[in-house]
Amino acid sequence: MIMVGFLVAFLAMVTLVIAGDTATHNVTATATLGNTAPVVNSVTVQNSGTYNPTVHSTTAIAIRMNVTDNDGWNTINLTAGASSCNVTKGSVTRTLATCTWISTISSTQAVFECTGTMNYYDLTGADWAASCRAVDNSGQSHSNTGSAMTYGRLESIDIINGTSVSWPGLSQDSTNVGATDDPVIAANWGNAHFNNLNITAYNLTGVTNASQGMLASDFTANDANAADGDILANAVSKAVTDCALPIGTSIDDISATEGVYLYLEQISNKPIQIQSYTASSPWVLTVWNATNTN
Repeated sequence: MIMVGFLVAFLAMVTLVIAGDTATHNVTATATLGNTAPVVNSVTVQNSGTYNPTVHSTTAIAIRMNVTDNDGWNTINLTAGASSCNVTKGSVTRTLATCTWISTISSTQAVFECTGTMNYYDLTGADWAASCRAVDNSGQSHSNTGSAMTYGRLESIDIINGTSVSWPGLSQDSTNVGATDDPVIAANWGNAHFNNLNITAYNLTGVTNASQGMLASDFTANDANAADGDILANAVSKAVTDCALPIGTSIDDISATEGVYLYLEQISNKPIQIQSYTASSPWVLTVWNATNTN
């Protein structure tokens, strides 16, 4: 057996006695005791095994491991990069690398807690596998797994461009005019995939003369920067073709956004008075039909 770590030597003086003529000779006996690897007895996800994502941010999580080391619990190495815990789902692993002592059970057994973070876009599910690895000061280690962690689902979006849209400088005969604020960009700040995106438009009424107005059906919504998109309707939620909002894979992932281009196709009820027009209610962007994966 190859022994590593700190060696404890026991020395004893052995006296040999030879029968008959009396003679003695001293012999030195040596015993070497090597390091013992730690054992992770159990792994327990804190917070009753369940954590929930935080909108566009991270969520702190904690896992505890019960460890025995016959050389003493205080031989467990808690420096960064040594002992740690992980949660894994598919190809994604989040490491909890900050470990601290929590309680002492005996001179050889103690409980340690490792902490880390999950991202808002990490997938939901009750199948995040939890595991911990204890490493002692001699570099010997042991790993064990515990019950799975549950990570909740978060449905959250934000408009990061185009919170207001306008069409300045129109004339009675204007056609196929894109909003100066295009595109309206929605960002996914959670971990749910939205398969559909709708726009609810409202008629525009005159600011000076409210009896005059522009129809919501004069406008279209498109996932491309072009006219002739999906025709909108007053106070009706209309689907925008080929628009979806996937789950990201990193902070502010551009792939977790969707842009919608709004166009004025024509002014149907012309001639109308020359004045400013504003929507009778705010237009609404809605995402729906959510699933847990892209």
